[in-house]
Amino acid sequence: MPDLSQDPLAGAPDHAGEIQIWASDKTTDRLIAQLIPVGLGLMTTRMGGLKILSEYPSELMFAPCLANPATLHDRVGFAVRPGSSDQCDR
Repeated sequence: MPDLSQDPLAGAPDHAGEIQIWASDKTTDRLIAQLIPVGLGLMTTRMGGLKILSEYPSELMFAPCLANPATLHDRVGFAVRPGSSDQCDR
């Protein structure tokens, strides 16, 4: 994993970046799931990604959170959060 903590924008305290890992269908390129880090507590973000850090544990575990590509962003471009009944809601 690259060290993005030295990136002037992603690693800046006032521009808290994150790393999100998404799985896509090999044949259609359609988004299938976001891979959510599990068991990392303070290393994760509200949107399910990893905080930008200079290093991470040697073994990271992820769980799939099914994607609904049609509702990733609203008409203005803001990310749409899942409903409270969604198993992947944080």
